Amino acid sequence: MKVVYRLCLVIIIATLSPLSWAKPVLLDHAIAVVNNDIITQTDYARLKFDVERNAQKNHRELPPQKALHQQLLNKLIDDQLIIQQADRMGIDISDAQLDQTIENIISQSGQSRTQFIKQLGAEGLTYKAFRQQIRQQLLISQVTQSAVRRRVNVDPQAVKNMANLISKQGEQQMRYHIAHIMIKFDEVKSPAQADQKVQAILKKLKAGANFRKLAMSDSQGPKALQGGDWGWMSINDMPTIFAQVIHQQPAGTIIGPFRSDAGYHILKILALKGDNKVEATEVKARHILIKPSIVMSDAKVRELLTQIRQDILSGKGTFAQYAKKYSQDSSSAIQGGELGWADPSSFVPAFRNMVEKLPIGQISQPFHSQFGWHIVEVEQRRKVDVTTESKQQRAYQIIYNRQFEEQQQKWLDELRQHAYIKELSAVK
Repeated sequence: MKVVYRLCLVIIIATLSPLSWAKPVLLDHAIAVVNNDIITQTDYARLKFDVERNAQKNHRELPPQKALHQQLLNKLIDDQLIIQQADRMGIDISDAQLDQTIENIISQSGQSRTQFIKQLGAEGLTYKAFRQQIRQQLLISQVTQSAVRRRVNVDPQAVKNMANLISKQGEQQMRYHIAHIMIKFDEVKSPAQADQKVQAILKKLKAGANFRKLAMSDSQGPKALQGGDWGWMSINDMPTIFAQVIHQQPAGTIIGPFRSDAGYHILKILALKGDNKVEATEVKARHILIKPSIVMSDAKVRELLTQIRQDILSGKGTFAQYAKKYSQDSSSAIQGGELGWADPSSFVPAFRNMVEKLPIGQISQPFHSQFGWHIVEVEQRRKVDVTTESKQQRAYQIIYNRQFEEQQQKWLDELRQHAYIKELSAVK
């Protein structure tokens, strides 16, 4: 019935046109049927316009028209199947979620709202059409994530292996500036005496002695006269005994003593090139979450949080007191809204954007995320070394993305297998 209704509506609009009394003319026509919905010429033209505009903007060459046509039609069919799946799953995008997303897009563009809307017009897009596009993109993304994520299973051992591979690839590109001290066995009476001497050197180094001076005075290695300086080397260029112990050590590290057949060695990493150390900014934040309900609309929730914020700022109560009383995030409410130290990327986009830009000590205005309405305060920020965690996360994401792409295609294929899809006419 839905297909018949839309087709009839198109014909009625055409026949009511003053120019069509003598001869009815279709202003639009269906080019494909997907279950109980149709895809129209207008749908196709709009997508084609967007693709061509983006290709021109990014200086990308489009495929031949025949191939492009099939790609566009497949995209429209897949999108329609996903939207239908959203209806079956009861998933919808609220106006508040849509408004928050658009505000973030405008903010990231660096333009004012007026400038942004004017730019849309210059590109042939009305603000109303833009809102509809963003709503549909959010819906398609949310449904796809919900349906495909549960089909992905990442093996911890695969993550570990991938992280090791990332580390090795990074090491191949790194260069180390190394200094070296060596105490040979054949220069003293016994290995025990060599050990005693090298331990004395190590003690001096730990006390702050100059490595190069000690190398010149005490080392029996090949670079002693150069202060033990071996210069810049990659992991592949240096002696094997160096490469075995220098793995992933930061600049300034003193390594050893370690033993070879010839004697004892101490290394110092003077500097690094191509250092893949990763630092992240963590935030210590607290928030109050209130969720809209049948008895409390979005507007009422926002009004309540605005009043709570004013009460805290005026000293009527503390943030912790109001969080314990009102917040519906049960895990943080009992802690006075405290979320502890966290990487902002671990939060949902709306919350992440807020804690990244909010000055320390200020309480935000109420804002919306997929969980409800929040006010948040960033209490502190700090830099942390997350190199190991970053490699683990990168490894996980690589494997997850591979599986996600595979499972997404399987999911779409399954949707197509159980759908009625028919192309009605050639696209003009």
